[in-house]
Amino acid sequence: MNRAILLIILTSLFSGCATTAAYKKVLNTWIGSSAEHLIYTAGWGIPTSEFTLPNGDKAYCYYRHRSFRTPMYTTPSTSYSTVVGNTVYTNTYGGNIAGGQTFTRDCRTCFFINKKNIIYNYNFSGNNCVAYTS
Repeated sequence: MNRAILLIILTSLFSGCATTAAYKKVLNTWIGSSAEHLIYTAGWGIPTSEFTLPNGDKAYCYYRHRSFRTPMYTTPSTSYSTVVGNTVYTNTYGGNIAGGQTFTRDCRTCFFINKKNIIYNYNFSGNNCVAYTS
């Protein structure tokens, strides 16, 4: 039963068609938009960090980080005993502990903004820079 629960969790994590290509599509829609729209009306909010580039343009960067741990479970153990003369020999099988791994997902997205406050480019890195396809 524990394996079935783990299979359901893993299936739900990897289903839904979340892809990097879909994330690029979402980011492409921001080219030509104002930085104010990005921050105040579109849900990105205040950037995690902001940089001024050598040419005077700005980079607004957002960082998402998420860690989760898989459930731990123990397989049932079985013991077998054998009597030889006056001695009892017992062997135990199973009782293994599995799961408990920690997974980390992160994504850093930077929008580049010109002096007129318009987004003209972006970049991103990380293992969780994905969006769902529609």
